Amino acid sequence: MSNPPRRLFLHLGPAKTGTSAVQAVFRDLDDARLTYPKTGQWPDGSHNLLSFALKGWETRGTAKIPDLDTLLPAITEELNAAQTDALISSEMLCNPKTYAALHHHLAGPIAGFDQVIPLITLRHPIERAASAYNQQVKDAHFGLSSLPDDFLTAKTRDFLIAPFMQQWSGLADNIVFLPYHPQHTFVPRFCTAIDRPDLAPDDPGQANRSLSGKGLALLLLGNRNLPDATTRARFFNEVVRGTKELKIWQGPSFPFSPAAVDHAMASAVASDLDHALEAFGVDLTDWTPPEAIALSELDAEMVATVAREYLLGKDLEADMARVLACFSDDAQS
Repeated sequence: MSNPPRRLFLHLGPAKTGTSAVQAVFRDLDDARLTYPKTGQWPDGSHNLLSFALKGWETRGTAKIPDLDTLLPAITEELNAAQTDALISSEMLCNPKTYAALHHHLAGPIAGFDQVIPLITLRHPIERAASAYNQQVKDAHFGLSSLPDDFLTAKTRDFLIAPFMQQWSGLADNIVFLPYHPQHTFVPRFCTAIDRPDLAPDDPGQANRSLSGKGLALLLLGNRNLPDATTRARFFNEVVRGTKELKIWQGPSFPFSPAAVDHAMASAVASDLDHALEAFGVDLTDWTPPEAIALSELDAEMVATVAREYLLGKDLEADMARVLACFSDDAQS
């Protein structure tokens, strides 16, 4: 009896398409039939440390990145030792240059597999934009300061899926496009896509939670009024996280107004989804905006109290009014 083909699955992301949920499942995997390399893992289980090194980065925030001369022999040994399949997962591999660098530097062990199968997850552009907005506000290193509707208006086209699918269809063979929706079945469907449905957890949980209204408003104010990443990180960890009554993980996290969503749909997203369905057979057209953030007067006053105590700036009151107006009941009606 012949041995089954050895396959290398490359999970390319992109970011904010359930990558953290997948990586949390495989981070500590010890399985004879699927190798998930320990080398190159970031603490969240992604292989972003490998991707950072492939990009030539020496640091990421306060973390030092090992150089490729350190990582490549170790991950080569793990891949060569894989008895059957292997999986590498990093949203940064969605950058074509980083993907090409992976193939260049790991050409030897990659050639030892019978098949190389890239997997890319597709998420509705506006929903993915909402998740990206939340993450970039939450990330002190990034420190996004744009108001939510301004972000959506400026960035809508960055999240379109049809041009993205067209690009990757020309860059990689055997590519698998996996719709993110429905979200509650995504991790099991990913495990099925790599022929390991048995690895799907009963409850995948939520590996990278989005901030709800009070937390998002406060961090947005912090990004707009604090001078550097270190100060912003301290504000998040010591003040926003430390004020338990804020309940920053509870409640809706969708930040965009109906007017902004309607404009994005009409200007670009609807035609993009139609093209994706017609050209690639991927249907993400059945989408309804999730419940949006709508702060009550009591919530807004709680945000204002914390902001006045910890944030400085001669225009803080006016800025606070601008931010809170984005998340008011009126903005979402």
